Amino acid sequence: MFKKFLKFFMSDQYDHKKSDTELWHEFINDSQKALTTLYIRYYSQLYSYGLKLVGEKLMVEDTIQEIFLSLWKNRKQRSVVRSVKAYLFKALRWKIIRTRISEQNRVARNNTFAQGQSDFVLSHEEFLIDGELKNEQKALLQKALNKLSKRQQEALYLKFYHGLNYEQIAEVMQITNQTVRNYVFEALQTLRKQLQNVLISSR
Repeated sequence: MFKKFLKFFMSDQYDHKKSDTELWHEFINDSQKALTTLYIRYYSQLYSYGLKLVGEKLMVEDTIQEIFLSLWKNRKQRSVVRSVKAYLFKALRWKIIRTRISEQNRVARNNTFAQGQSDFVLSHEEFLIDGELKNEQKALLQKALNKLSKRQQEALYLKFYHGLNYEQIAEVMQITNQTVRNYVFEALQTLRKQLQNVLISSR
């Protein structure tokens, strides 16, 4: 997965102990090693998120590599960011949406992506902390998750699976902080109502 990018940089030493902020500062000051470290640090998370957005492995792999190669090429134009992780997630989301728009000929499909939406689907495995639910309970959980909007599912995924805070999720999804809070609150309210029987029977 990493071959194209790592071959370009030809670096075998990575600064795993440094913070994202330190690495970003070094990157915009011409450190290939710093950007390579960020690539290795976040590749798996970006890949997982990309698959949730579009479900095409090769496209996600290529998009991630294109983002990092573009970052390096245009490093002189980069500035300090509040959250490197959120910045990378946002870049991936936006590039995938733009690519999908250019590939689609149907107006309805274009309208969906133009509004910043995606084919996001949250599975019960990603939402469960306790993996010991019975098959019937898992089916009910998946049914409840399917009742959420795509954007509610995406907000929950970013918060609980990737650990982003409300501000970071707002940056990634290009919406307001309050809208993120509303998505998460309403989604959890819906899940609580739908899953009362599941929670009781799993005790």
